[in-house]
Amino acid sequence: MNKDKLIYDYLSNSLNSEDKKLFEKLLLEDNTFKEEVTFQADLKQAIRAKQRDDIKKELQKLDNPKVKLRKISAWAIAASIAVLLFLGSYALLKKETVSQQDLFAANFEPYQNVLHIVVRGKKNNDLVDEAFLYYENNDFAHFLELMSQVKPISLDDDFYVAIAYLKLGETKKAITILNEYLTARNTRFKQQAYWYLSLAYLKTDQVNAAKKALKEVSKSPDFKQKEAVKLLKQLD
Repeated sequence: MNKDKLIYDYLSNSLNSEDKKLFEKLLLEDNTFKEEVTFQADLKQAIRAKQRDDIKKELQKLDNPKVKLRKISAWAIAASIAVLLFLGSYALLKKETVSQQDLFAANFEPYQNVLHIVVRGKKNNDLVDEAFLYYENNDFAHFLELMSQVKPISLDDDFYVAIAYLKLGETKKAITILNEYLTARNTRFKQQAYWYLSLAYLKTDQVNAAKKALKEVSKSPDFKQKEAVKLLKQLD
């Protein structure tokens, strides 16, 4: 497996379905790979921005009355070429712009279990503890199956249920649970819930709602503040 080629194909929008699954898996499981993807994507955007600025500066020179007449024709030709190159670059950039789905994949990872201490190799008599053992093993389907048998379920446990639904692609259910969680009192994971809610909205292409949730995350340094600020810039 060539990780550099995976990143190159991702940035050039040429991943096939099999490589896309591998790419998304690495984003979730390999922090070094995730950081490299972010770095190369940011570098690419910076290069594109520099190219646009250079072209803009050259075009602005045409409006300078001090430019000699004998140079205008040459500059007109150069400007025309520059405009064509810019339009081509813009079309390419637009094609390769990171989508909301890509942003979701790059930023989503299940929240760590900090509620229930799970002792591996020991039989768990408590149904919730057993469910969270599945959660820690990334078996979210079995986690949800067991949690559905817990009555009543605590609000903070419900936060993890929302994350499991989000991971399994049942995004609407996740959004409903997270919104209910955020309106409740005496909950432990308010800022975290706003973060996962923003990602859920991204996954469903609800950009304005995602921005609103991200602004809540950006207000406090307790959890994902820098990531929220960065995502907001990417969505502008």
